[in-house]
Amino acid sequence: MQRRRGQMPPERYARACARLEGALDRMLARADEPADEAARRLVKLLRQQRQRLFTFLCVAGVAPTNHAAERATRPAVIVRKTSAGNRSERGAQVQAVVTTLLRSPQPQVAPLVPVERPLIRSP
Repeated sequence: MQRRRGQMPPERYARACARLEGALDRMLARADEPADEAARRLVKLLRQQRQRLFTFLCVAGVAPTNHAAERATRPAVIVRKTSAGNRSERGAQVQAVVTTLLRSPQPQVAPLVPVERPLIRSP
């Protein structure tokens, strides 16, 4: 539905969003106490996150998934798992700091490439 935002009048889009939110609210109202543990956890999560669930429909530029963030962190996860840099508490701390600096969407410091190698090699 987010793709249709620019293709329909704002009032119609708002009504469509409200219908979707209303359907979820009705479903959650009927979901008493599910017998299945996984279903109970899902209902609890949906109730807790209800106000945030449809942010992507209301706020332009918000993606409906976290796919981009997952893809951005994937190289850091691979390095962490293959480098053995996190087998000690100190190594884990260094790995966390370096990864944060290198993977920040908008680094607040100068480009890190010139300092990256000495930083990683330092004791």
